[in-house]
Amino acid sequence: MQNEDKKMEVQACCPDEVEAKRVVTHTYSPAVDVLERADEVVVLADLPGVKTKDVDIEYEDGRLSFTARTDTSNRATGKTLLHEYEPGDFRRSFRVGDAIDASGIRAEMNDGVLTLRLPKKATEVARKIEVRSGGES
Repeated sequence: MQNEDKKMEVQACCPDEVEAKRVVTHTYSPAVDVLERADEVVVLADLPGVKTKDVDIEYEDGRLSFTARTDTSNRATGKTLLHEYEPGDFRRSFRVGDAIDASGIRAEMNDGVLTLRLPKKATEVARKIEVRSGGES
């Protein structure tokens, strides 16, 4: 093995790999979990690379929508050997109906996971009904 003009080579496993310098913006539909609890609905969405300031959430007419943008300004510099990551936006929308108390919706972002808490309206929260025996008043 000679030490002159060593070149690092990285190859993709796909034969029709696209040129490494191409920059494309994509729109992704993030993976989510939706959990129903007695008093709220919780939505967990994976948003890797997204900062809190780059998330927009709307609730209107029973529809919850959110968009998020990835910041590409801090990309690593250097000669590109392999480029597979494509920056892009995230977009997702859900029909959750009118049972949600829109004024109480809360959102937080932690380690690339967006958590949305949608409280149910008081009339929609299940309540336990006490059963009495026939001899009690």
